[in-house]
Amino acid sequence: MPTPPRQPPRPDTAADYPPLAILLAEESDFDREPLEAALAAAGHLVVSARDGKEALARFRDAPPDLVLMSLTLPRLSGYEATAALRREAPEGWTQVVLFGYHGRDEALLPSLDAGADDYLEKPLNAGVLRAKLLAVQRLLHLQRRLDRQARYRAILDHALEGIVAVSENGIIDTFNRAAERIFGYSTAEIVGHPIERLMPDQSVEAYRQMVQEDPRQPGPRVVCARREVAGRRKDGSAFPLLLSVSLAAEGDRRLYVALLSDITWEKAVERERHAHLEALQRYHAHSEQERQTAGLLMERALLRDGLNDPLLAWQVRPSESFSGDIIAAARAPDGRLCVMLGDATGHGLAAAVILLPVMSIFYAMVCKGFGVSEIVSEMNRRLHEALPAGFFLAAAMLAVDEGERTLTVWNGGIPCGHWIGAAGGEAEWACPQHPPLGILGPERFEATCESRSWEAPGQLALCSDGLLEAESATGGMYGRERLLAALAAHPAEERFAAVMASLDAHLQGAAAADDVSLLLITLP
Repeated sequence: MPTPPRQPPRPDTAADYPPLAILLAEESDFDREPLEAALAAAGHLVVSARDGKEALARFRDAPPDLVLMSLTLPRLSGYEATAALRREAPEGWTQVVLFGYHGRDEALLPSLDAGADDYLEKPLNAGVLRAKLLAVQRLLHLQRRLDRQARYRAILDHALEGIVAVSENGIIDTFNRAAERIFGYSTAEIVGHPIERLMPDQSVEAYRQMVQEDPRQPGPRVVCARREVAGRRKDGSAFPLLLSVSLAAEGDRRLYVALLSDITWEKAVERERHAHLEALQRYHAHSEQERQTAGLLMERALLRDGLNDPLLAWQVRPSESFSGDIIAAARAPDGRLCVMLGDATGHGLAAAVILLPVMSIFYAMVCKGFGVSEIVSEMNRRLHEALPAGFFLAAAMLAVDEGERTLTVWNGGIPCGHWIGAAGGEAEWACPQHPPLGILGPERFEATCESRSWEAPGQLALCSDGLLEAESATGGMYGRERLLAALAAHPAEERFAAVMASLDAHLQGAAAADDVSLLLITLP
């Protein structure tokens, strides 16, 4: 079937363009009013002036699209007014057409020299005037289109992301400055070439599939959003891109507009972050293994069989993985029960390390039958030599002789103990008499002990300051009054559990800020 011949395009008319804003400058009412009415009837917006200075003032107030100006104007002639407005707006798009009774050959050149765009001879021919107005409309339409294109290009070139527009058949149509920086091509080098130049081989097929699968629907829309793809620079190197594609339609013409971001730096940062994360995980795993090993060694060093003695009830709650509090117990060769409660400076691993040499001394010397004074003297000497300034060990050591019903106590910095008799009666026992271990040198250290005896059975409670100073969520401390109330309100076999329950009720699930230790010794 033969293809029908193409129809010639329809000639444009004034109705195809927006109306003009016209400044009409004419002194004569006889000439001005009919012309003003004819222009308004054609749909144009007309402002009138009767002399050259008024015309210039009107122009300043609102620059029009077209100035129709008579040569013979009072105050400023048409030539003078035209020259003045061109000086004030040298780059304006306003068209100036002068008219008068001089012949065109005579007046055209002076009119152009003054800055006018044309000259028409009076009386004005209606057909010529319509053609002139249409020509001005066409010119203004073209100029505005160029302005829009210039603004569009300026926006493109100032965008931080690369913008590439591609026709339906894959030819690059638009390439902004950011795209030039990303790919290394200039706009002149790449526009008109296939989009495949900007893609490594593995990405070409994916692009073609995306275009083939794109449904031909009218109107602009998003084709893909923030997809990570590979690009290819002018030097042939591949690099990662973040791509978003939308479809823009201009009449029957369709353009795929790609918004591109070079994410080479982001990917490098991501790889570095992953490397740091893996290193951190390895460090954490190694640290955790070391912590577990250290915990096992500390447990073996500190938890001895003597702590299972039937006369003892005790608990140490660390505020961190390792405790700076310690409770140690062992029987001497003569049957005495030797017990120690210690509270090292601070808490955590640094505080726990202080305890290791102390425990070694305690268990070795108790097993050899040394007395309390000899043991604490050796502990003090060793700590004074080893610890830096500001570190020490608050400690209380007791020797319980069940046969003689006597208690030997050395206390350096541990809060007073509390005695509760089985038949009633309460008293403070084992109060601190000395500075903590490690502060004084051997020549100034005092190992003098306090001796107490009991006649009726009872219990002696000792604790670290971490228990008394444990703060609730509201900031109140547990305090000695709560401790004594819990001890007094329960029988001997329930006292230890009652104190710990009272502490838990005070904390309401919060963790204590310091290590907490409680020791309850039954004195039969």
